[in-house]
Amino acid sequence: MSILTNKQIENLKGKDKPYRILDSNGLYLNIGVSGNKSWQYRYQVYENEKRKDRWFTIGKYPNLSLKQARAEHTRLVFEREKGIDVQVTKIARRKIQNTSTKKDNLHTMAHKYLEMRKGKVVESTWDKDISRIERFLLPQFGTKALEDIQAQDLLEHLMIVSETNGKETAVRTMNQASQILEYAFSLGKVKYNVARGMAKYLPTPENNHHPIIKEEMKLGEVIYLMEHNDRNRDVCGIAVRIVPHIFLRISEILSMKWVDVDFRKKTWETDISKTKRKGVEHIRVFLSDHVISLLKEVRKLTGDKEFVFHGDNRKGQVDDSTVRNRMKLIGIPKDLVKPHGFRGTAMSMGQDELKVDSRIIDMCMAHKTKNPLGTAYDRAEQLEERKNFMNIWSEYLLESMKKFQKSMSKLRAV
Repeated sequence: MSILTNKQIENLKGKDKPYRILDSNGLYLNIGVSGNKSWQYRYQVYENEKRKDRWFTIGKYPNLSLKQARAEHTRLVFEREKGIDVQVTKIARRKIQNTSTKKDNLHTMAHKYLEMRKGKVVESTWDKDISRIERFLLPQFGTKALEDIQAQDLLEHLMIVSETNGKETAVRTMNQASQILEYAFSLGKVKYNVARGMAKYLPTPENNHHPIIKEEMKLGEVIYLMEHNDRNRDVCGIAVRIVPHIFLRISEILSMKWVDVDFRKKTWETDISKTKRKGVEHIRVFLSDHVISLLKEVRKLTGDKEFVFHGDNRKGQVDDSTVRNRMKLIGIPKDLVKPHGFRGTAMSMGQDELKVDSRIIDMCMAHKTKNPLGTAYDRAEQLEERKNFMNIWSEYLLESMKKFQKSMSKLRAV
C-alpha cells in the first residue's frame, strides 16, 4: 500500500479529469483539474445488504498538511469503529445547525466568542483559535444546546483528540471550550461552565523546546543543504534559504510584502504581531547583501504579487508548515533545527562565536529590552549596531558553509 510523501504531493499536477491518490487505509488526496488538492476519507457502509462507498472531505491541502490529514483520518477511523457514519452525521449536524433557532447552541456561541476575541488577540492567535474550534469542537458539539453539553462528553472526545492529534492540541481545545462556556455564563446563557478545570484531566503535553544548533560545522552543513539543493530555487525554497539570516518569527517572515522592502537602503519595515502588546510594535530589519540577492531572485517569481513569498494559503502566502516540510525534504531533520530554532541559534552563537552583546541580538529579534530610558530610545540608538550584526551574521553563516564544504572535500580525498 503506497504512502504519500511531501515531495510527491508537491509534484502532483492537475489533469484533464480530477483524480485521487491513495495514502493509506482509506485516506486519499484528491487533485482537481486546476491542480487544487483536498484530503478525502473513503469508507464503506452496508445499505440493503449491499456495500457502498462514502467519501468524506477532510480539508484542503496545504491548509491541512499531510501530517494533520493523517491525524484527522485517524480520528475519523475511531468514529467509524464506534459505528458512526461520519458523512451522514456531518450532513445531519448541518441541517440541525441551519434550522435550530430557539436555543443557543455551541456553534452560535463559539462564533460570538470569536468575534469578541478577535479584537483582543493578534491575528495569528485568532487563526489558531478558530482552527481548533472548527476542527475539534463544532463537528461533535456544534449543534448541541449549551445546557446539554456534558463535561464527560467533552473529556471522552478530547481524549481521542489527544491520541490522534496530540496532547497539547487536546488541552488547548478543552481550554478553548472552557473560555466559550465562560463567555456564555457571563451572558446568562448557562448556569455552569462544565469545561472549567477539565483540562487537568487530559494527558499532560511534553514541554518541547525548539532545537537549536550550537556547533559551527553542523550549522555549515545545514546552510549547505539549503543553498545547494535544486528544489530551493522556487518561492518556498528561497524562503527556506532566507530564514537563517533574519531573526523574526517564521510567520512574520512569510508575511513580508514587497511594498515594505527598500532595496536601496537594504531594509524591511514591518509590524510585529506577536509582541505588539508587549511594547514592540514595529521593527526595521536590516538586510545583508546575501539576503538582498535572494530577494532579487524571488522578485522574478512574485514581484507582481503583494507578498514576497506568495503562496496558496488563504492569506495568499506560503504556509509555515510548507517551509518546515521543505526543510525535512532536503535532509534537515526536525530534531536538529526548525525554522524558529534559528532564532535560538543566532542568540547562542551570536554571543559565543561573534561576541555580540545580547541586547543587540534581542533587538534584532524584536524582543523588548530592559533599557530604563524606554524601547524607542534604545532602538534609535542601536541602529548601526543592529545593521552591523545582521551583516556579520550572514557572513558567518556563509563562511560556516564553506568550512563544511572544505571538510567534505578532504574526506573525499582520503
